[in-house]
Amino acid sequence: MRFPVKLALISIAVFLAAFQIRFSIETMEAQDTFLFIPFQLKPGTNTIEPGSFAQARDAVRPGDILLEVNDRSFTGISIYRQELRTVRRHLDSARGLSMDEQIKTVSPWRFHVTVRRPNGNIRTANVYFANCTCGSLGQSRVIWYLIVPPLLCLLAGLIVAALRPAAPVHWLFLAVAICLAQVALVPSVFNDRWSQEANPLEWQDWFRIPALAYQTFFSNSWPAWLLLFGVYSRPPEHGTKLFWWAATPTLAIAVLKTIDAIGWSENYQITAELHRQLEVMSTPATALALLALACVTWSLGTVRRVGALLSAVVALYFLYWPLSPVLAPFTPTYPYNAGFEAEIPHLFWTPEVVAAVFTVVVFLLVAARGRTRRKISEATCLAMLAIPFLYFASSKVWGVFWVESLPQATMGALYLGLLGSACLVIFKPHPPPASTPR
Repeated sequence: MRFPVKLALISIAVFLAAFQIRFSIETMEAQDTFLFIPFQLKPGTNTIEPGSFAQARDAVRPGDILLEVNDRSFTGISIYRQELRTVRRHLDSARGLSMDEQIKTVSPWRFHVTVRRPNGNIRTANVYFANCTCGSLGQSRVIWYLIVPPLLCLLAGLIVAALRPAAPVHWLFLAVAICLAQVALVPSVFNDRWSQEANPLEWQDWFRIPALAYQTFFSNSWPAWLLLFGVYSRPPEHGTKLFWWAATPTLAIAVLKTIDAIGWSENYQITAELHRQLEVMSTPATALALLALACVTWSLGTVRRVGALLSAVVALYFLYWPLSPVLAPFTPTYPYNAGFEAEIPHLFWTPEVVAAVFTVVVFLLVAARGRTRRKISEATCLAMLAIPFLYFASSKVWGVFWVESLPQATMGALYLGLLGSACLVIFKPHPPPASTPR
């Protein structure tokens, strides 16, 4: 193993271990209760969105400009999330005390914000917390769904990469494993107004930015790594350079979204224009990435060429006509005794979902080459890896609700795909590709 490659692998392993251990510990600490998020901000701005809970409606209104949180100037969303988590931990520390002691402990820790109303008036008001643990996962489920899967994904990826670090397919397997570690098997409920997982935005040290960059990049770049891993697992005769070019738009979009996420965390004003452009160009950029992926299948035979073309047409239809009669949006609400209504997200096709489905289709067209029993089993192992990504994309947009069988089935596909693909990479000889990127 050459020293630079060895050093890179060790550095990656140290970072992944540091992140995942800290993330797991803080997720365990948060498992007793959901973090109450009283109001949301429009991404990339300091403007308060509609849909605040009853506890916040007297303090803030839609369109208000958030200026301070607990006397801290609001420069980015991390300020808001850090103060929320600090107050939540303080409230949790009062459990078990007598009623009088609880009142003495909790009273000085009211959460207050300073906002500027559209008419120019500035006011500071308290926001009270709903003390709800409804739907909280038990400790065993937190470990089973939120801690064990990412740990096993990262462990498998590092082991495979260490066995043959000179082979590109081993590094691509590590990249796919890292992306799988970002899959939340229990999606956030109520449009992320309650949160039980740890969140790097709440970390108050230097590790916050690297952790946020890591999560954001691999959460958005998985289509590129999945496609490249499928190509290198079963290399085509004409080489792989064309597939790298096809993956470039997806990787570029992931880099821009990572910069935008860091900007909104630390100083939203710096990346405000970038965020606006990403929102405006979201659909055209997704269409460009889909067309680039479709082009690479033209060298793989007539059947795959036709399949990719038809899939591209369908994908473009749902990109530009998302509110078709077949998938009309709906927004039911569910009243709760806590004095608020939780709005269920619209059901419609977004660029993220369209890109996820189309990427998986192209991935299967690339992987499912050959009709022998061995090649079919190899394609099945690779196809298993795509199921968690489809679940991940749909849960972020459609609010996949807690159904026991759905996370269980997704987790089963994750483990089978991870194990089968690892064996495919380790035990199958992989000749050097005919063409590699410079």
